[in-house]
Amino acid sequence: MQPIVLREVVESLAVVTDLMSPVLANHHLRVAHLAVRLAEAAGLAREDRHRLLLAALLHDCGALSVAEREEIKRFDSDFVGANGMRRHAETGYLLLRDFGPFARMAATVRHHHRHWKHGRGRTAGPETVPREAFIIHLADRIDVLLDYRADLLMQTDAVTAAIRSGAGPIFDPGLVALFLDLAARESFWLDLEVAARHAVVTGGEGLPPVIIDAAGLEDLARLFSHLVDFRSRFTATHSHGVAASAGKLAELLGMDGEAQAMMKTAGYLHDLGKLAVPREIVDKKGPLTRGETSLLKRHSYYTWWILRRIGGLETITDWAACHHERMNGRGYPFHYDGSQLSTGARAMAVADVFTAMTEDRPYREGMTATSVIRVLTRMADGGVLDGKIVSLLIGNYAEVDRERAAVQQEARHGYERFCSLLAREPAPV
Repeated sequence: MQPIVLREVVESLAVVTDLMSPVLANHHLRVAHLAVRLAEAAGLAREDRHRLLLAALLHDCGALSVAEREEIKRFDSDFVGANGMRRHAETGYLLLRDFGPFARMAATVRHHHRHWKHGRGRTAGPETVPREAFIIHLADRIDVLLDYRADLLMQTDAVTAAIRSGAGPIFDPGLVALFLDLAARESFWLDLEVAARHAVVTGGEGLPPVIIDAAGLEDLARLFSHLVDFRSRFTATHSHGVAASAGKLAELLGMDGEAQAMMKTAGYLHDLGKLAVPREIVDKKGPLTRGETSLLKRHSYYTWWILRRIGGLETITDWAACHHERMNGRGYPFHYDGSQLSTGARAMAVADVFTAMTEDRPYREGMTATSVIRVLTRMADGGVLDGKIVSLLIGNYAEVDRERAAVQQEARHGYERFCSLLAREPAPV
């Protein structure tokens, strides 16, 4: 597998995350654009600007529900909603800090709503707050003040007045001065308008790319699975279970070591598109309405949309995005039939169904082995799942289930540690 450019992954992820609500559309990309322009004006080094760019693209990754995201999109929430601000920023920090390429930017995400407090905000207990955090804070608040449905040039006076009034207590006055200088130029706002309309980050050209190899990609995929799965205790370990099951099925199918690793990575990524599905739907205890079902069914398409934009992930994209396709052509979102589905895609579909049936969900408890085997057999006989792969799983049921259960148990401990850390009171804004 060829190396992957991290920025391509993160940009795609940011776009889909912001599809959760029309109010949020392209928020991460616009903040990244504004942050990079402010960083250039501040004279940050290229490496620091690249780290800032990635942090800006992920800054609200800890806001796991529509309610959280829409609240922090209100400008005045920065002044009155300190508890909510701390919580989503702390969640993002805990999610990002253990992945090597994100480790140095995790603190920036943690403090991206920290007030300047006339310079006293530069430290939080024993921790020094990165300057990049204050840049993202300013960029974020500029963005939420703007109505992108209207002419941006007609809004500049109101926006600059609001930002100027916060210089000192809320924002770093030096950064505010840089912003006011940029804001005097029509080109600054027109660049932002182009970035907003075309969902691109401009101004970051020439920044050094971060390249990740196959091992790094699996670690990144595991991190992204947490962004998806940690939104509900019922799905907190789902992607880990699918990854373990898919990897084991790949081994039983005679795939080589590289392909087995790719299957595991695809398993971690298969539900990535659920970032565009509100947490309120994922965690709903009762039956979904027709509209809610329609929203949920979009997720496999969004998984495809995120991954297809990343060079070198073609095979993993196929395996991950087709986990709801069916042999009879009645799956979604593409309605491929057995003649169009690769062996890896068929195995992923079996792994997803198998894992889902073994887990507790809001509406039922996990099913027994006898019940799981009965359902899988019925789906294979009905032309829904690949009969050969289902037979392979059933013939090795204890082994596959033991590996799935062990991986999910370890992941459950990780989720519980995460919840315990999040329950601690973060430092004041």
